[in-house]
Amino acid sequence: MPYFDEDEQNPLAQLEEQAFHAYREWPIYLKLRLRHLKQHLPREAFRREKQQDNTKTLLEDYGFAGSDDQDTATGD
Repeated sequence: MPYFDEDEQNPLAQLEEQAFHAYREWPIYLKLRLRHLKQHLPREAFRREKQQDNTKTLLEDYGFAGSDDQDTATGD
């Protein structure tokens, strides 16, 4: 005799299905939440200042940028 009826799903399969739908719906939730916040907060709360690109700094910190870049760029 099976542990679950044929019509009933395994609890793990149900959890996986719920997680899948939550993952798919997350961007929609974020857009709706942002719309709601924009209705209640002042415009100044949503202004962004341009931030500098820290990619090169991070690459240098981890040793991936510097003198090695010229060697790989020229193919030497």
